[in-house]
Amino acid sequence: MDLAFYVSLGQHAPYDALRQEVDRATELCGDDPTPLWLLGAFAARQSSVGLTVLESRYSPGELTQHAEEAFARLREEHPESPLGWAGAADLWLDQADEAEGLVAKPFAVRT
Repeated sequence: MDLAFYVSLGQHAPYDALRQEVDRATELCGDDPTPLWLLGAFAARQSSVGLTVLESRYSPGELTQHAEEAFARLREEHPESPLGWAGAADLWLDQADEAEGLVAKPFAVRT
C-alpha cells in the first residue's frame, strides 16, 4: 500500500501504473478501503481539464469515469466506509467548480 500511496502523489504518474499498485494493495490488504480511495482521488484530480497530464492516454472524461468506477467499487466492497460516497461527492463538486470557472453555470441562485 505504501507504493500505491507514493505513486498516487505524483502529478505525472500514469494512471495505469497506479491502478496496478492499487490492485496489488487491495489483494494484500483487502479489508482496507484506502487503496481504492487513492485510485479514485488520483483519477479525480487528473480529470481536471486544467491539470490533465499531456502524456496521459486518457481524456479528462475517461479519467472522470475511472474515478466514478473506483468510488463505486469502494462503496460496493466497503459499504461500512463513507470514503466511496465522500470521494464521489468531492469529484462532482470539483467538476462543478471547474465548470463554473470555465463560464458554465451549473448552479443557479434562487431569489
